[in-house]
Amino acid sequence: MPNKTTNPTVLTVVEVAKILRIGKISVYQAIQRGEVPSIRIGRRILIPKFALEQMLICLPTSKQRAHALR
Repeated sequence: MPNKTTNPTVLTVVEVAKILRIGKISVYQAIQRGEVPSIRIGRRILIPKFALEQMLICLPTSKQRAHALR
C-alpha cells in the first residue's frame, strides 16, 4: 500500500508557501482574495493539491498579460 503522507491530496498553508516561494501571510491573503482555492475544516485551512496545480497551469503567461493590456 502506498504511503499517503509522501503524496498528500491536500496541502497546508506552510507547504503551499514553500511551493510558491512566498510567505505564509501572502498565502493567507491570496486565500482571502479567492486567488488560491482552499477548504476549511474546523480551524485548519487546507489547499487541495489538484486545485493548486490546476490554478498554476491556467495562469496566463507574461506574453498573454502584455497582449491583454494593449
